[in-house]
Amino acid sequence: MPSGSRDPSGDSLVVVRLESRGALGRVAWLTFDNPAKRNALGLAGKEQFIDAMTSLRHDDSLRAVVITGAGEKSFVAGTDLSEMADFGPAAAEASATKTHRMCDAVRTFPVPVIARINGDCFGSGMELAACADLRVGATHARFGMPETRFGIPSGMEASVLPKLIGWGKAVELVLTGDNIDAQEAYRIGYLQRLVPSGELDAAVEQWIASLLACGPHALRIQKRLVIDWDRMSTTDAARAGIQAFVDAYRTDEPRRLMQAFLENRRARRSTGGNAAG
Repeated sequence: MPSGSRDPSGDSLVVVRLESRGALGRVAWLTFDNPAKRNALGLAGKEQFIDAMTSLRHDDSLRAVVITGAGEKSFVAGTDLSEMADFGPAAAEASATKTHRMCDAVRTFPVPVIARINGDCFGSGMELAACADLRVGATHARFGMPETRFGIPSGMEASVLPKLIGWGKAVELVLTGDNIDAQEAYRIGYLQRLVPSGELDAAVEQWIASLLACGPHALRIQKRLVIDWDRMSTTDAARAGIQAFVDAYRTDEPRRLMQAFLENRRARRSTGGNAAG
C-alpha cells in the first residue's frame, strides 16, 4: 500500500499509513491532506480515497480503519466548490457517483471504520463520516449540509442521516443548510464521543483497544450483520444472525476466547480476586 496518492499536479491528497499492532494485526489511517482547501474533495481526491479503500479491504490482517483530515481546522469541508462551479450534467453525475462510491466503501468495509473528526465536517464530509461505524469529534468542529445554499440538493449518503439522527433533524439540516456545533451533533447522536481536540487520539485509541480485544473473525461477522440490519426486516435480520452465529463456530475462535476467559476467571478466583461475567 503506498503511503499516499497523488493528483495530476503531484500533490498528495490522501495519505495512507499502516500501523502494526504486532500479532493482533494492523490499523490503517487514511488522512485527507488538502488543508489549503480545508480538505475539500474534488474528483481526484474522491477517486484516490476509493482506490485506497478498495486496496485495503483485501488486507486480512486489518483490524480497523481510521479516517481523518490534515490539520486541526477541517475533517472534510465538503466537495471542492471551485471545481463544482464549472460542472455540466456529465461532470455533476461523475462527482455525485464518486461521492456515493466513497461513502459506500466506508459503510460496507469489512472491519470497523472510525471517523476522527478534527474540524469542519460539511456536505460530502458529513455523509462520509455518517457511514463510519464510530465517530468522535473535537469540541470545535462544525457540521452541516449546505448544498441547497449552493443551488444543489443533498443527495447520495445524505440518505443515511434520517436513521442516524432522526427524520426531523435530518430534514432540517438538508432544507435549511444551517450548521450545527459539535455539542449539538453529539446531542442528536451523530457523534458517539465528543472530546477536546487534544484528546482525539486518546479517544480513538480507546476504541481501537476495545476492537483489538475482540475476535477478529467475530468482528468481521458482526460488521456484516450490522450492514444486514440496515437493509433487512427484523425477521430476516434475525435469521441472518442465526447463520452468522453458526459461521463463527466454523473456526476455533469461540473455543479459544471462551476457554481463555474461563481459565482467567478460575485463576482470579483461586487467588481471591473477583470474577467478571
